Amino acid sequence: MDGRRLTEAERRALVEIEMRLRQESRQLDHELSTMTRSRRARMKDALDRVRGRVVLALGLVSLTLLIGALRTASTALTWVFAISWALTLISAAVLLFRPRDGTPRDPAGPGRP
Repeated sequence: MDGRRLTEAERRALVEIEMRLRQESRQLDHELSTMTRSRRARMKDALDRVRGRVVLALGLVSLTLLIGALRTASTALTWVFAISWALTLISAAVLLFRPRDGTPRDPAGPGRP
């Protein structure tokens, strides 16, 4: 949704529809009352909560490696820093440019054909 909320009349209509459906079908009533989120959805929510922390941790590790590489002038340490920095940037881009509601983004943008 685009941030608009249901009016009171729309909420009442939805409640009325749900009550009618529950009265007509016991199986539907049972399914609605016992409905839970899938394991995959719960795991995705958990992953979404820690993504920001992971990007922050990668940034701190990259900064530490940069300081170490500058102080020691070690080629190996410089390469490890370069790899960790690339991972940090990719992770940050994924975090910043992902859709917020789980739907794929429209490349044409909103309102374009």
